[in-house]
Amino acid sequence: MFARRQWTYGAAALACVALAWLSWRGHGFVPLLNLVDLGFHELGHLLAMPLPDSAMLVAGSLAQVAVPAGLTVYFWWWRRDLVGAVATLAWTGTSMRGVGAYMADATVRQLPLIGSGRHDWATLFGRWGVLDMAPNIGGLVGALGFVTIAVAATLALLAATAPSVLPQELVVERTSTGRWRALTRSVGLR
Repeated sequence: MFARRQWTYGAAALACVALAWLSWRGHGFVPLLNLVDLGFHELGHLLAMPLPDSAMLVAGSLAQVAVPAGLTVYFWWWRRDLVGAVATLAWTGTSMRGVGAYMADATVRQLPLIGSGRHDWATLFGRWGVLDMAPNIGGLVGALGFVTIAVAATLALLAATAPSVLPQELVVERTSTGRWRALTRSVGLR
């Protein structure tokens, strides 16, 4: 059983490395996953339509990253599923890489856009007076995306080699003497 877990976590770590490579090769974009990100990006704009224009523009990129980040929290805290948490954390990192590439594109505007054709980050950075810093800001967000993917891969590798990093569950039980004691136990894969 433990060997199966090692292989599962090892495969999750390799998947993280593959996502990092695809993101690097695609200059921040991962095939197919990019289309899912685009859907959440546009949904963020749609949901924020009643808000001021700047908030609506930020909401696209925010939703693109918040959805996989929220799923990571769900898998880690509520499901106690480390493989699911690792996968969605790596997805969060690739989404951050995509947002970083979009931000860096604000000065050159070479990415194909859908909808109105208005570049969210060119508009926002122009309003904020930091348009000339767009490549640096985008590069920083992209680098944080790589760090996020690396954290996901590291969690998977640690789980493969040291099962104590598995999510823990607190159990309180009464002993035969009538006293209470608290224990933790690993929550297995689902």
